[in-house]
Amino acid sequence: MKKLLIVAVLLLACVSLFAGGRGQSAVPDSTASDGFDASWNASPTIKLGVAITLTGTQSNPGKHSEQGVDIAVEQINAAGGIHGKKIELIKYDDKGQPAEALKAITRLIEQDKVHIIMGPLSSNSVMAVGEYVNDAEVPAIGVAVGIVWLNQGWTYYFRSSANTGVTATTLFKTIKESGAKTMGYFNINEEFGNNFIKDMDGLIAADGNKIAVTVQEKYKDGDTDFTAQCVKIKQADPDCLFVASWSNDAGQLIKQVRAAGYDKPIYGDTAFSAAPVRQIAGAATNNCFFANAYVLPDSIADIDTNPSFAGKAINGYLKAYVAKYGDVPKEDNAYRSYDAINIFAKAIGNAKSLKGSDIRDAIHAISDYDGILGRMNYARFPNGECVDEVAMWEIKDGKVIPYRR
Repeated sequence: MKKLLIVAVLLLACVSLFAGGRGQSAVPDSTASDGFDASWNASPTIKLGVAITLTGTQSNPGKHSEQGVDIAVEQINAAGGIHGKKIELIKYDDKGQPAEALKAITRLIEQDKVHIIMGPLSSNSVMAVGEYVNDAEVPAIGVAVGIVWLNQGWTYYFRSSANTGVTATTLFKTIKESGAKTMGYFNINEEFGNNFIKDMDGLIAADGNKIAVTVQEKYKDGDTDFTAQCVKIKQADPDCLFVASWSNDAGQLIKQVRAAGYDKPIYGDTAFSAAPVRQIAGAATNNCFFANAYVLPDSIADIDTNPSFAGKAINGYLKAYVAKYGDVPKEDNAYRSYDAINIFAKAIGNAKSLKGSDIRDAIHAISDYDGILGRMNYARFPNGECVDEVAMWEIKDGKVIPYRR
């Protein structure tokens, strides 16, 4: 009996030791065999933090950005998530203010322990949070177009749209081809607007200063009366006017410039693509041009009748947008944020990891994602950009059409 008892104890110990060894390595072994990093099982969901402007003067682009996020997350989760893991969405309002953006981002990282971040909405706010996000090693995608924030050496920040340097280059080429000898500036006095002007100044200088800037006017966020600036622009009467504004300002700005008697070409950035610009300014938008990778439909019928929306990504997205919200988007931030979330999904799917450095590296490796923006190629750019070309568009009789010289 005693011998049998000893043997039984020894066998039980061996089984326990074997089982214990297997139990300690079960997750690493199973994940390793499937190619997943050990971090994958550390969270039941993929936590996506979003900091965008939902109140204040920039709430319209912010709410459109939120809509793009919501559609992307719903589609990904409805399809089973990423390798079976669903996205958990956590949103905060940055109120369009850098200090509030930092509060929101801090809460997302420190309290909510998010794996990825989209936002903030404005370049000023991204500049306020970028270093903190980078030091925390949380991959982030911004939808702001100001060029400066991705030139800070941060390796965890990316962009899902074209920057102002790209749009400025496209605009300058068109302005130069028009034969203009003088130009005026009218821009919002923010990081985005001021650096857009610097981009244009640099292009003029590189071309030998063949175009002279004869007037430069600014406005601040929240302004609605641009009469004084418009009078000065008309007095200078440059061959063309370059405007760097936010979309909610552009309609009134164009309307008031035309009311002051300025009837020459006006060139703008992506803000000119927003439908309310044409609705507010009406016929004043004739002889207006802008650079952007994409445009917005005027109506639901446009989605299948306008060749600009024939691409698979944009056509499918617009139909999903109409199905959810009952109308077409009025602001291109609805595109930018949708692309951002899908880029995250592709990167996480490729990385099979929730570790920040793995997701970051997977985004940097993407070279073939066909989004609403077009072919997005992060592997081509070392600093988080994904595209270096956009199209030119003209507004004519209330419609946006491809620019033809």
